[in-house]
Amino acid sequence: MKRLTVDWIIVLSLMAFCAVPLAAWAEAQREPPAIAVQGEGTVAARPDRVTIDVAVVSQAAQADEALSRNTRAMREVMTVLSRHGVQERDTQTRQFAVTPVYEYEETRRRQRLAGFQVTNQLRVRSDDLDGVGALLDSLVAAGANRIEGITFDVKDASALLDEARRQAIADARRRAEVYAEAASVAVGPLLSVDEAAGAVPFAGQRLAMAAEAAVPVAPGELQLRVAVTVRYGVAEAAAEGGAPPAR
Repeated sequence: MKRLTVDWIIVLSLMAFCAVPLAAWAEAQREPPAIAVQGEGTVAARPDRVTIDVAVVSQAAQADEALSRNTRAMREVMTVLSRHGVQERDTQTRQFAVTPVYEYEETRRRQRLAGFQVTNQLRVRSDDLDGVGALLDSLVAAGANRIEGITFDVKDASALLDEARRQAIADARRRAEVYAEAASVAVGPLLSVDEAAGAVPFAGQRLAMAAEAAVPVAPGELQLRVAVTVRYGVAEAAAEGGAPPAR
């Protein structure tokens, strides 16, 4: 009798263990059919802000001398930024480092300390796109010996992105209707929307020059892109004449 009871306990335990995946499988089978598509919307915009990463790199035999040289050059850089109308709130230190510099001695086959290098990097934002070339010239003349990068963007892209979202949803709906027609069904209610947004810069052909001798800079054009993944329900397609199709 005790053996029979143990056997039943094992059987019931196995049934309970199998019931969970079976229930999940049954639930998945009850999910209504859906059409999942992607849609894209793109809006072109003229940049109205530039961001420049600029650095002063100085080297000397002693660390204090390298730091002194770097400080003098950076003060000149800050003066240039002020002269070009760049506000303090639009200037931010991104990196400051003092690192030893080593040289390899072939005769002794070893590294030796050759000096020290000081790096001070700034991130600068400006709304004066026409003056970017002249600003770069002035920064280099003041002692900025490394331009890490220049990027253009739009200060307030909310309205532009909203328009791209409308285009993306319309594109997704169009694609869903194509699939539905091919499958002899109709697009049902909207079930979900997932979004991924970003700005893709396109290089322009026109060069913006602030002066004849200024560095040529092309702000180009930004394409604000929104991609969405949309799920629609599936409905029965209406037969010709408006009546539902025969089953």
